[in-house]
Amino acid sequence: MTMEWEKLLAPYRLNRKGKIKKIKEEGRNPFAKDQDKIIFSSAFRRLSKKTQVHPMVENDHIHTRLTHSIEVGSVGRSIGNLIGALLRKDPSINLPRPHYIGVIVQAACLAHDIGNTPFGHAGESAIQEWFTKNRNKTFVAKEFDKKFSSRQQTDFTAFDGNAMGFRILTTTEYDTNNGGMRLSFPTLATTLKYPWLSPYTIDIKKNKFSCLYSERKMMAKVCNKLGIKKIGKFHYARHPLAYLVEAADDICNNLLDLEDAREMGTVCYNDILKICKPLHKKDVEFKRIINSKMSERRKLSYIRGKTTHKLIYSAVDSFMNNYSAIMEGDFNNKPLIECCDSESTQLIKKTQAMCYEKIFNHPKKIEIELGAYTAIGAMLDACFNAAIELFEHQPNDNNLSFKTKRVLSLLGLKLPKNNNKEDAKKAAENFIFSITGKKKAKKEIELYDLILPFIDYLCGMTDNYATHISQQIMGKASNSVRN
Repeated sequence: MTMEWEKLLAPYRLNRKGKIKKIKEEGRNPFAKDQDKIIFSSAFRRLSKKTQVHPMVENDHIHTRLTHSIEVGSVGRSIGNLIGALLRKDPSINLPRPHYIGVIVQAACLAHDIGNTPFGHAGESAIQEWFTKNRNKTFVAKEFDKKFSSRQQTDFTAFDGNAMGFRILTTTEYDTNNGGMRLSFPTLATTLKYPWLSPYTIDIKKNKFSCLYSERKMMAKVCNKLGIKKIGKFHYARHPLAYLVEAADDICNNLLDLEDAREMGTVCYNDILKICKPLHKKDVEFKRIINSKMSERRKLSYIRGKTTHKLIYSAVDSFMNNYSAIMEGDFNNKPLIECCDSESTQLIKKTQAMCYEKIFNHPKKIEIELGAYTAIGAMLDACFNAAIELFEHQPNDNNLSFKTKRVLSLLGLKLPKNNNKEDAKKAAENFIFSITGKKKAKKEIELYDLILPFIDYLCGMTDNYATHISQQIMGKASNSVRN
């Protein structure tokens, strides 16, 4: 099966009634509208206080998830525009609107980290470890037996910020439980770096997936409508443009992590120059700049710009060289950057090795990440206990513990008062619906449905706010921080 561009780029999206509609809007690119929705969202704004690599630093030159996402979007747009121009020249390829590609890729790039936890990958690992460590008391204890299916359990023990990102885009941001941001299907599909559910992480031996069990039907709806190759149940090939998002992210991650590390004093200018120099050995202007009397910071900006330019074209060549396999869904999710020319591949390998050696294992970073485990563990203890109480009892002002009530208050949820039995039952059902979006009797609500809003809340926290809330939960007062 070869995927078709006419289907892959079709500007479908959900309307307010939940029906699939093709976008027709005069004078406005439908995918630029996706960019606007993402940029103006509070979830995107909060990325300014979320860790990229170095948590909670005071140096204003260091990247946050927000600045990283904007830069990835810029690189992704360039790659997409170049691919669109090349495909347009090939008469055998039916590409309806080549200029759409750069806009779609940029939109997906802007959203690619929107589901990241506070404290970066350390926060992600802390969630995985908490649910794995507490598996017996949370998932398979007698009183809660069969309340989590194996698929639902793996959502947490293999927790991935990519999957939370898809949930934010399609469920929680803007119109909660009613389509979320209602982005176009091509943009949503392009954000699906790992278009499968969590149980497939066992097969690939890596905690990477892009869709929670709760959003499985939405992923299927998007992929099926765009004609994306189906591999298994809730398991799809990537949308071809997802490879471009990954390439843009890889380019920025490797180069900008080193630039940040230089600001932090963990690597020096000569370390970075030594890695990048082989890619520019025939560039006379490059030699002139690095031998000039410019400051090291300005030289690094130049080196980063020139190296990014080279890697963009290498990624484009890699995509075109593997075009048939990508369009047939048989590229096996290899990163484009690993299939580039030997010089570019070597540069990426060397930057990754230096990052692991001098950045990811730096004592300062380890100290803060250990604190992140404690903070997230404390919050999960409180949140899970609140979810259990909601599951066991009819939720009203009299039936829940003081601590659970306070946790619910943090989520902005107001418990119903306990009046007569009939009113109390109706009020409890309305309360559960406000949390889960499910119009079912309480006995049909699963524990999974009740814990997800707490995970939403936790993942939406900035680093500062997560630190503040965890300190409050553990009885360590701190100054007020707004999320």
